Amino acid sequence: MLERCAPDLGDTAASVEDLGLLLAILSTAAGTDLLLQRRSERGVLVVARATSKWIRKTGRDLRVRGLEDPLVRHARGQGWELPWAFGASCWIAAMELTEGQPLELYCDATGWGSDVGGCERMRAHALAVGESLSEVQGETSGTAWKFTVPEGWLVSGKGSAPPSDA
Repeated sequence: MLERCAPDLGDTAASVEDLGLLLAILSTAAGTDLLLQRRSERGVLVVARATSKWIRKTGRDLRVRGLEDPLVRHARGQGWELPWAFGASCWIAAMELTEGQPLELYCDATGWGSDVGGCERMRAHALAVGESLSEVQGETSGTAWKFTVPEGWLVSGKGSAPPSDA
């Protein structure tokens, strides 16, 4: 019986791990330090998936071009700050759009951004990101916005071995 259920148990364990990481990131961003010293290269990926689902529940869509299953390779970006910066920027931009309008997001090894959804809240968010994670630069220009990360921080996780948490 266990052998037949092993794949399902593995999927459930991965989901529980993802939800725990997501809750820790969100709680820490809200001021409760649940992450302590924990690091995960999957933080941006987990937040990206959850944020996409939340955006879709508002009647909008998130379309990402670029990195598939983004992973964070540098330890400094593996805490709560970078996933929070990514997810919050997507949410802020999406909420500026009308229902049914998709947020076209680009994400690559240099960062992420969009030509739409920039607003006063995004400018304030870019400042907050800079205060929390000085290595990440946020810029806005009209409705366009982008966040730039240091070289080597973001990579595509597609086809790579499952990352380990440090």
